[in-house]
Amino acid sequence: RFNLAHSAGVALLAGRWGAEVGVDVEAIRAEVDAAAVGARLFSAAEQRMLRTLPPAERRRAFFGCWTRHEASVKATGAGLGAADGSLSVWAGDREPVTVSGWTVHEIELEPGFAAAVAGPGLDQADVSAPRQVCAENSYFGSDV
Repeated sequence: RFNLAHSAGVALLAGRWGAEVGVDVEAIRAEVDAAAVGARLFSAAEQRMLRTLPPAERRRAFFGCWTRHEASVKATGAGLGAADGSLSVWAGDREPVTVSGWTVHEIELEPGFAAAVAGPGLDQADVSAPRQVCAENSYFGSDV
């Protein structure tokens, strides 16, 4: 099984033998209305945790939570329509969260990006550090 995500010149590919996997990456952008998106997609607990953070940390945490949600729904095959506030995949920090046997891990990338990977029974040993395999403007083009 495999899954692919890309944003602002960064692409992530996740693959597993015999188990589903989902991955997401997002450039941390100022123009995203974090409050509106969070109200629509995040659980009530996640929204409360975001509001407790200092404003300087809130945007990064929002994108961390968002990528966890997207990786989760991609792994289950449910699609973004399933992200309706009923799933809680963020505990207010960068630690993995397990819900019904599905684990969501944050992936550490360069500053300015948030990323996550999700799958059933996914443990820290399964999550290797991302590697750059092609440069921007390579075979895949500059919009990858």
